Amino acid sequence: MRTLQPEDLVELRSASDAQPSPDGQQIAYVVTALDAAEDRSHSSVWIASPNGDSRQVADGAMPRWSPDGTRLACVSNRQICVLTSDGVPTGPLTEVPHGVFGPPVWSPDGALIAFTARVPTDASTPGAPRVIRKLRYLLNGEGYIGDGFWHVFTVPADGSSPPRQLTSGAWHHFSPTWSPDGRHLACVTTRRDDWDTEWVWDVYVFDLEHHSAIPRCLTDSSGTCAAPAWSPDGQWIAYFDNHCTGTAYTQDYYLCLVPAKGGSPVDVSRVLDRGCQISQPPAVNEPARWSSDSSTVFFHVREGGFIHYYAYALTSRELRRVRGTLDVDQPIDGWVRQSADGRVWAFASATACRPPEVFVCRANGENVHQLTDVNSPFLSQMDLRSPVRRSRTSPEGWPVETWIWLPPAYTTTSEPLPAVLYFHGGPHNSISLAFNDQLHLLAAAGLVVVGVNFRGSTGFGAAFADSILRDWGPRELEDGVAAIDDLIAEGVVDPHRVGVYGSSYGGFMTNLALARTDRFAAGVSGATISGLYTWSNVTDHWESVDWDSGGASWEIPEYYATHSPMTYVADITAPLLILHGEADYRCSVAEADQLFGALRKLRRTVELVRYPGASHAFAHSGPPSHRLDAARRVVDWFVHYLTQAHR
Repeated sequence: MRTLQPEDLVELRSASDAQPSPDGQQIAYVVTALDAAEDRSHSSVWIASPNGDSRQVADGAMPRWSPDGTRLACVSNRQICVLTSDGVPTGPLTEVPHGVFGPPVWSPDGALIAFTARVPTDASTPGAPRVIRKLRYLLNGEGYIGDGFWHVFTVPADGSSPPRQLTSGAWHHFSPTWSPDGRHLACVTTRRDDWDTEWVWDVYVFDLEHHSAIPRCLTDSSGTCAAPAWSPDGQWIAYFDNHCTGTAYTQDYYLCLVPAKGGSPVDVSRVLDRGCQISQPPAVNEPARWSSDSSTVFFHVREGGFIHYYAYALTSRELRRVRGTLDVDQPIDGWVRQSADGRVWAFASATACRPPEVFVCRANGENVHQLTDVNSPFLSQMDLRSPVRRSRTSPEGWPVETWIWLPPAYTTTSEPLPAVLYFHGGPHNSISLAFNDQLHLLAAAGLVVVGVNFRGSTGFGAAFADSILRDWGPRELEDGVAAIDDLIAEGVVDPHRVGVYGSSYGGFMTNLALARTDRFAAGVSGATISGLYTWSNVTDHWESVDWDSGGASWEIPEYYATHSPMTYVADITAPLLILHGEADYRCSVAEADQLFGALRKLRRTVELVRYPGASHAFAHSGPPSHRLDAARRVVDWFVHYLTQAHR
């Protein structure tokens, strides 16, 4: 047995997007691997039988079965392709210049496939000036999007004619869903004049037979709607709504139902006080799933770092959890998909020590069976240790959860060890418990990794998440330091060898922790935020910053100054490594530049690594060369400053 090393990341595989065929006799899924030679990730579509026999059928992702189960559509090279159930390709259906966005969506009769693609508004000359009049013109991971809008198309599944554009106008459209009779499509969009300065997305219905008909708005413009799903009887549309016009990110989403013919929406899941796992447009979100008789709707809910599957019965209005765990050695996350009759469930899920695999289970969520094993025998060589949970009580009386990754060789008789306090991103997020390779690597290097779901994290209730509004930083830092202090008191952690690490909001907290305390011997700040007043007006998440802060930077300049690490940059004395993607539109690389520049002028120990062409999540989803480089640098930095430098 040996410990995990950064170079091992290229050996890992992950299974995802499990899709049972309508009769439940086959499961389509995706396997993703890192290709070091070509410096890219590679995804392929596989089909498995319930007994575990699998075969690769195509390069691509997002497989979706036709209603009769005889064909499989997927996205390959950003275009829609169709295969027979035996995996024989029938050719690409689209040649969309900017590529297809999101999965193919079959019509009820299997004749058409709906999809979303970005359409340029003009054919501008390369290098010509870009005239910008709307705020949402940059998007992390996509780059400049001010030259067009996402629209919904349909294309015959047999390739008999080219795609036809269904939607039009200067608005984006996402998440198409068919009515059961195939005569209408619903999607999320907006028709508001100032859509770019607010976050209002509604569910609209488009008439496929009368193309000139004005689309009907079904929802009440009270926030951001996402992922509509039509009931089989055509009576209802399920969707998710955060009920907030000021932000699409920092308020929880809840399952809602609205009559398909029009009427008042009903909030179904707010009573759980747990948000659904939904991201703001244009994210590809998992829609709710309906039972074949339209009596029950199924959806996913966040419970801390876990995802649970719930059912809502329309007649009794009963909510019940049907699948989920709080055990990190069991399948933690994963989107449950059902066969047409609901008898076979499939999902791809990870555990704390294994990347995602495909599982199947019965309709009651029991008798879970692992269908794939894409990482054996590699993981059988690895000495991996599951994180352990701790909890302490906040001043408000809330339990604050901490997860601890101990080195594989740790025993209760070990001497106090160096440690790294890890702050997750968000802030409205939670610690990733599902095979967190970054934290496993640090533990393998002999470090105790302490990840805290500080106040402000999601999956613990609305009040817990909202507790840091208009006051970013102090409570999160208090919770993190308290978790470290508990381990110091127990003799697990050496108080003189503690580092701090995080990316995005975790990078913000790393900078703040180094500036506002002298507790940390070193830090690593990825995809960083150094000045709230500079960052808030250039991020593609600007509205969430304004919402959380209680106003724009010019309205409350004192708040932005007192809560920015740059204000206290002269107090940062610990060695700091800064890692940042040069094409990051979530947190501009200028945030890293100004932090590095100030610290270098102060003659502090600081190092900046810029990754060309890399977006915000380069350390997780970038090319293998960037992922491995970042992983090595993080481990080496902490080993040097927390271990070697203290000998």
